[in-house]
Amino acid sequence: MPRLFAFTWGEDHLSREITPDGEGGSLPRLVHTFGDRFGAASFASGWQVCVTALAQVLDGGPVDVERDTAGTLHEAYLARFGELTRGRVEETDGGGRRVRFERRLVRPAEVVRARLTGGAEPLTGSPVPPWFTADTVPAGPVTDVRAPELLAYAWHPEGEVRWVLGPGTGHGPRPVLTQSGPRDFDTEGALAVWRARVEELAAGLLDR
Repeated sequence: MPRLFAFTWGEDHLSREITPDGEGGSLPRLVHTFGDRFGAASFASGWQVCVTALAQVLDGGPVDVERDTAGTLHEAYLARFGELTRGRVEETDGGGRRVRFERRLVRPAEVVRARLTGGAEPLTGSPVPPWFTADTVPAGPVTDVRAPELLAYAWHPEGEVRWVLGPGTGHGPRPVLTQSGPRDFDTEGALAVWRARVEELAAGLLDR
C-alpha cells in the first residue's frame, strides 16, 4: 500500500506520508515547502483547518470545523512566527537605506483600502490620509497614487514612503510598506513606528 504521495503546486512542493505508529494506528505527516515566507501564517492556518477536518472524517463523525474567515487563527500563527512582523532594513541602489514591511491581512482588499483612505480616494498633490502615516515620519503631499494598489509620498528630500497593496494568499491582500531615505536616517526608529502602525491596522481589521 503506498505510504507517500508528493507533488508540486506551482513553485511549492507538498508531501503526505503515512507511517505506522507502533500501536496499530498510523501517523500522518504533511510537509509543505514554499518560498513565500510571508505566506507562512496563511498556509499554516489553512492546513490546520484541513487536517482537523480529515481527522473528523477518519473518526467516522461529521465534519464540524469552520474556515478561518475571521482571521483569528491566521493572526495566532503570525504571532508565533514573530519575525515576519518585525520588518527589515535594506540597502538601496543609490547608497541609502530602506525600511520594508510585508504582511498578509485578513480582510478583502477593498475593505483594507477603504480603511486606509477613510473612504475618500486621495489625488496626487493632496494631503496624505492619516492611516498611511506614522508618528515621527513627516508626510508631504501625495506624489503618486493608483487606486487600489499604490500610494506614495515624500517625507524627506531624499526619501519616500510607499504603500503597495498586492494580492495575498487565502485571507486578504498583502501590503508592502517601504520608507526609503539617506544613509544616516533612523532606520531603527522607523522600524518601531511602522511596526506599530501596521499592527494597529491589522488589529482593527480583525475586530471588524
